[in-house]
Amino acid sequence: MKILNKQQKGQTLIETALILLVLLFIVFGISEFSRAWFVKNSLKNAARAGSRLAVVTIISNFPSGVGPPFATEVEFTCPNANTILNAACSAPGVKNTSDTHVFLRVDDGDSSSSITPGDTITVRISRINFESILPGLFRTFIPSQLSADSSMRYE
Repeated sequence: MKILNKQQKGQTLIETALILLVLLFIVFGISEFSRAWFVKNSLKNAARAGSRLAVVTIISNFPSGVGPPFATEVEFTCPNANTILNAACSAPGVKNTSDTHVFLRVDDGDSSSSITPGDTITVRISRINFESILPGLFRTFIPSQLSADSSMRYE
């Protein structure tokens, strides 16, 4: 068995501290990336739920401001009393607060002046201020605003 002198004990302590710092950085990075991925998937599912409800609902249930002129995105904030927007705002994993924005757009497929079957309805949901456990440390890799969208044809 080799006996370490005082100088070697100090060197081991410094090496352990450096390796531990790198290891903790990697572990926190993986956990932050996983949380961001979860939020992104939750936003995608919320957008899909909102667009699915929008394509099967009657036109009178659309929020005011959505319709002609077409291909313009209308912005709403959560919480919202409208059934289409509420489906997106209250989906699991989505914060139903003013930090969550829902954008609704109707692309006209037949150049008519109303929403008709065949028109494409896009719901985009965006969450501003993704809260990191260690603020600012992973901003290079994880953006502070996450968003997802879903498009379906009106039935």
